[in-house]
Amino acid sequence: MKPIHTLFAFFAFTNLTHAQQVLDQSQVIASGQESQMLGALRKDHQVRGYPLQVVTSERSAVQLWNGWNLNAFQKQYAVQLSYNPVLKKAHVKLGSRVSGDASAWSVLITTSFQNREYVRGVQTLLEGLKVRNPLPAPQSNYVTDFAGVLDAQTRKTLNHHLAQMEKQTNLEGTVVVLPSLKTYGAQTVESFALDLFNRWGVGDPRWNRGFMLLVSMEDRKIRIQLGKGYGTALNASTKALIQNTIAPNFKAGRYQRGIQDGTLQLIQLVKRHVNRVVPTQSFGGSQTANLSTDRPQNSPSMSWWEMQVWNFRNFMNELEQVTGGINWWILVPILFPLLAIVIGIIVVVSVMRSALRGGPLPPSRRSGFRHSHHHHHHGHSGAYDDDEARRAFMAGAAASTVTSTWDSSSSSLDSSSSSSDSFSGGSSDSSSGSSGDW
Repeated sequence: MKPIHTLFAFFAFTNLTHAQQVLDQSQVIASGQESQMLGALRKDHQVRGYPLQVVTSERSAVQLWNGWNLNAFQKQYAVQLSYNPVLKKAHVKLGSRVSGDASAWSVLITTSFQNREYVRGVQTLLEGLKVRNPLPAPQSNYVTDFAGVLDAQTRKTLNHHLAQMEKQTNLEGTVVVLPSLKTYGAQTVESFALDLFNRWGVGDPRWNRGFMLLVSMEDRKIRIQLGKGYGTALNASTKALIQNTIAPNFKAGRYQRGIQDGTLQLIQLVKRHVNRVVPTQSFGGSQTANLSTDRPQNSPSMSWWEMQVWNFRNFMNELEQVTGGINWWILVPILFPLLAIVIGIIVVVSVMRSALRGGPLPPSRRSGFRHSHHHHHHGHSGAYDDDEARRAFMAGAAASTVTSTWDSSSSSLDSSSSSSDSFSGGSSDSSSGSSGDW
C-alpha cells in the first residue's frame, strides 16, 4: 500500500501542471466546455507526459510559445494550441521531439473553434497526437513516474545521482515507472522498454552506453534496458541486480527503496564496466574492447588526449592484475617521479628534433573529452532549434528557455542535478538488458 505522503506528492505535482493547461485569456470558452477540455488534457498528461496548453489570446502564436514557462528539456515535448478570436484562426505549435502535422491540425481545429466546438477541437488534437506519438514523453531526463510511486525526496535523490553520473562519466541513465503496459498498448515489457529507449535516445550515440530502469506496477514487471554498446556483457549482472535487490524490496511493498537502491547499484555497475572497456570505431559500427587484452584504435571519435587516457588506464589495469588485485590508485604517487622523467625525456627529444630541423616547435593539440562532448551536445541543440524554426507560426521564432515549475521536482533540485537539456540520441537492441518480476 502506498504511503499517504507519496500520494499527496503525486497529486500536488499533477495539480501544479494542470494549472497552466487552459488559459482562456480572451474569455470566449464557456465554463462547461473549459471544464471538459481540462479533464481531457489532464487525463492525457497523466499517462503520456506531453506538456499541453490551450490558449485563447490576441497575441501572436510566437509570443505565446516563447512566453510559455517551460525549461529547455520540457519544451522539446511540448504542444501548444492557440486561438486568436479576432483573426478566428487556431495554430498548433509542436516541440522539436513531437511528431505530427501541425498545419493540418490547425486547419481542422480552426473550423471547430469557429463553431464554438472547443472540446471537439481539443479532442481532434489529442487523437492526432496519440496516433503520431504512441509512446509517452519523459517528464525529465532522469526520472519519469506515471504511476505516482515516488515521493519528492526519492525523485530528488535519483535526479542527483543520475546527474552526477552523467557529469562525471558522460553516461546517461533514466528511471521510468508505469501504471501498466496496457495503458500504452504494449504486449511485453521487453518490447516496450526497447521502443521507449530508442524513441527517447538514451545515451551518447558514440558509445551507446545509456541505461533505462523500467517498472510496470500493475504487470509486476521490471526491465533494465541497456545501450547496445554493452552487448550482453552486463546481462547476468543486471539479472542478479533485479533478483537480489529490486524484486525483494518490491515483494515487501518497498517500491521506492527498491527503485532507489536498484538505480544506485546500476550506476555503480555501469561505471565499473566502462572503466574496463574502451570504445573502438569500425566501418560496421561501434564496438567495445576489453582493456586487459586489446589496445584502442585511432578513430575520428577519439581525440589524441582521450587515447592517452585510455592507454594509461590500460597499463594500470594490467598492473593491477599482475599485483594480484591491489587497487592501482595507491601506486599513483610512486609512479609520479617516473612519469615526470618520461615527460622530461619527451620534451628534450622534441626540442632537439626541432632544433635539428631548424623549424618552430609543433603547436600543442587542444583536444579533450570534455570539449568534444560539449561540442557534440550543442550540435544536437542547434538541430532542434532549426527544426522548431521551420515549423513556427512566424519566421525567426525560437523556443524559450525560461525555467518553469511545470515539473514539481525541478524546483527542489540543486544546480548539479541538471547536466543536460536532452537525451543524446543513443540506441539499444533486444539482446542488451534483463527482465524480472515480483
